[in-house]
Amino acid sequence: NMNIFPEQQREWLDRLKQSDPDNSMGNYLSARDYLLNNRPELALKELSDAAGKPKYEDYTTSLLQDLEELQMESGHSVAEAKAIAMASMLYPQLVQLNDLSRKLGSLEQNYINAGDTASAEQIAKLGEGISRELSAGKGGPNLGMNQMTGLAMEQNLLKNLPAASQPEFLGMSVQQRLDQIAEQRDQTKALTPLFDQMIARGNETEIISFFDRMKLNGGSAALQWLVARNSGQ
Repeated sequence: NMNIFPEQQREWLDRLKQSDPDNSMGNYLSARDYLLNNRPELALKELSDAAGKPKYEDYTTSLLQDLEELQMESGHSVAEAKAIAMASMLYPQLVQLNDLSRKLGSLEQNYINAGDTASAEQIAKLGEGISRELSAGKGGPNLGMNQMTGLAMEQNLLKNLPAASQPEFLGMSVQQRLDQIAEQRDQTKALTPLFDQMIARGNETEIISFFDRMKLNGGSAALQWLVARNSGQ
């Protein structure tokens, strides 16, 4: 948790960006830190730099693998180890990205209040880049939390813009995109009970396959596989 030693956060963030220069996560967390310290110009530069990065990775896949192996060494079956490891995972990066979204929303609203719609739309565009990566399930394995976080971030930034406006980066009106986000969030929520049903069935082959697919393709893809399996496809 980088909030424990706030005086060292900038050093850690710079090291993260240097150690994994193709990963946009370091830029996102750095942007949040700059906003916390009232440096919006540097925060927006970080987000602009992030837009050119080829990947977003939060390292949870490797951590989940380590936790699974630890559980198996403790005597649990493969299926049990995967389920216990998943239940043990924490996702502090999603809390920080949510906080970044709120701070960007406040900055966006300041521009709107000042009549600077172009700057407000630019902030929404940068924020949408984060949302797109998370909504696509990038980063690491979890039960749709990346997707839900990404959609919530995008919603938070778009709701400040006039509903009938059509920013170029959206390709539709703000209201149309907000309606799409609401539908996507409902669809993701509707899938999550399938996970509890799978665990209750206790089919070890199914459980192992689900968690392996989640690590490879993300939680939403794994849940879609579960839907197809349950429907006999």
